Amino acid sequence: MPSKLVSACPALLLAISLVAALPAGAVTLTKVSETTPWPGVTLRKYRTASPSANAWAVFVDLCAAGIHVDATKYSSGFTPAGTWAQGQGAQLATNGDFFKASPTRVYGQSVGDGVPWPSTATGFDPAYATEWYYKDAGWFSFGYDGVEFSHTRQVKANPGTRTLGGWKPGTVTATFPPDALALVSGFPELVTEGVRATCTSPTATTCFPDRSDMRARHPRTAMGLTADRRTMILLVVDGRTTTSAGMYGTELAETIHKLGAWQAFNLDGGGSSQLWKQGTGYLNDYNGNNNGTGLRSVLNHWGVFAGTSSGKPARPGHCSSSAACQVLPATGGTLDNTGACFRSFGPAATWRSAAAGQGGNLVWTNAFTGPRADNWAWWRLELAAAGDYRVEFSVDAAYAKFASTRYEIFANGVSHPVTVNQSTGTGWHTLGTFHFAAGGDQFVRLFDNHPTITVPAGSRITADAVRLVPAGPACGDGTCNGTETCTTCAGDCGPCPTCGDGTCNGAETCETCAGDCGACCGNGVCDETEACGTCAADCGACPTCGDGACTGSEACDTCAADCGACCGDGVCDGAEDCASCGADCGSCGTCGDGTCGGTETVESCASDCDPSDSGAPCTDCQAPSDAGTADADGGAPDVSARARGCSSSSSAPGSFSLLCVLLGAQRRRRAPRPR
Repeated sequence: MPSKLVSACPALLLAISLVAALPAGAVTLTKVSETTPWPGVTLRKYRTASPSANAWAVFVDLCAAGIHVDATKYSSGFTPAGTWAQGQGAQLATNGDFFKASPTRVYGQSVGDGVPWPSTATGFDPAYATEWYYKDAGWFSFGYDGVEFSHTRQVKANPGTRTLGGWKPGTVTATFPPDALALVSGFPELVTEGVRATCTSPTATTCFPDRSDMRARHPRTAMGLTADRRTMILLVVDGRTTTSAGMYGTELAETIHKLGAWQAFNLDGGGSSQLWKQGTGYLNDYNGNNNGTGLRSVLNHWGVFAGTSSGKPARPGHCSSSAACQVLPATGGTLDNTGACFRSFGPAATWRSAAAGQGGNLVWTNAFTGPRADNWAWWRLELAAAGDYRVEFSVDAAYAKFASTRYEIFANGVSHPVTVNQSTGTGWHTLGTFHFAAGGDQFVRLFDNHPTITVPAGSRITADAVRLVPAGPACGDGTCNGTETCTTCAGDCGPCPTCGDGTCNGAETCETCAGDCGACCGNGVCDETEACGTCAADCGACPTCGDGACTGSEACDTCAADCGACCGDGVCDGAEDCASCGADCGSCGTCGDGTCGGTETVESCASDCDPSDSGAPCTDCQAPSDAGTADADGGAPDVSARARGCSSSSSAPGSFSLLCVLLGAQRRRRAPRPR
């Protein structure tokens, strides 16, 4: 309805007061019918209870083939939804934003067919700063491969504990996405990022403080979006009749939330609420909604294009999960008007095709003087690598005949308006060099209008092909140069080294990768990979055989001079003796162990080496008959067996045991007579 200020219409105030007396409860939905008139479009009719109303819901799968959403292009005229849809070739249409007729404007912002409405035709213009609705609205914006939304002023100003998403959530702003193709505004906000609006009472003055007519039951139109931004929901509820009561704002919020909306806004309602379908006409009771005064003309609309009859590309227009139409490599490339990344806008009848230009085809249209483009075209850009690229365009002289042709290059988040002379001849021409980011959301646009100059008759603009040429070193050209590194361009510079790959390269050092580069010599620690030969500073000088110290790699077998002979080789040699190497030299005798061995002698250990000192009896020793006489060699007389401690009691007189003889002989050998 044109104005929703209840106080401005006493008759409407009376009607609202009567409807407001109806009780409000939880809304129940009963599905009456469901159809799928086109792929990607589901249409349902519901009968609701609490309140009793007729409702229609349209579910649009934004990722289905052929699905596109558009809105009304600016004009000062008013049209019913069906009339506008038939003129555009849309399959479904509803009314859009609230509006005023004098001067003509919508309450929020609007974009149709990719062309923004002038600020003066929106409620965001400073001329309307004193109006109660100034900058109040939020919106849905359908762009290339995605949908964006902006919260209302009321929600942005009162976020509570929520962290808001959406477009510029902390700012009430007149800007919108640069690639907006279709944008319609609405308020109040019905569902905010999954949380629906609720009130203690649907008629309380605190309920929807930004719009008082939400506190009464009326015909309603609303728009919603699912959390994955894959499905658009359009809801129309009839009211003001005996069969359909309409809805409070809280009931509308509850209903669209139940239908799956994660984000939703109220649109113009009352007599403006209308839903039109190709082949059927209006589905709802637009006459009853308008108090029996017939079909209302409105200022802007939502349109859904589906199926092959729409004339739109088969590639869905707003699916965020769609693959890129084409990715240009770092070496650049060409986008032709026959490719998936090109699209023309505006009346199809005023775009002409010609068998000329790149690829044997181009399109052209006449140029004119005016504030907004009528026909325009764009080439979507998606780049594999960021960099500076020269942007060029191709024309054919037979169809390019305008010296002030307007382009826009949107690169790395910055818009660059460029005006060039298309009539300089057939071939490639330069728009300039610009810095592009890696990825999408970049484009080149061409417009058929010029806002200030008088366009000569016969002026034409051509949309053929554009191409990007690297302005300097580019990743992928086979040379690692400029600012390229293994991180930014492995294709040219090779993969970045990995510690542990066995090669010390790139940025690796002994500090960052001792495994590949070895330990750092000079850090005062002889690490496991260091040795005296590789780092004397940490590990000391390498030892030299003969320096008197057995160190480093020296051993008995490599340097006996420093380390001594090797014990255990079976040879008692060098510096070995029984004390240092019993394995080679035998064990050292111990005096008193009963064995005369090692270095023991009769003199050093008579107890082990002289049996006469042992005290052991020698019962079979008998003194000889010549005891006490001199030896035959004239030596001193031999001692008697008893003198040596041997007892002869067990021996026959005159006899000697073999042991005594041997011992006597041993004694004579060990004790030579004095000379």
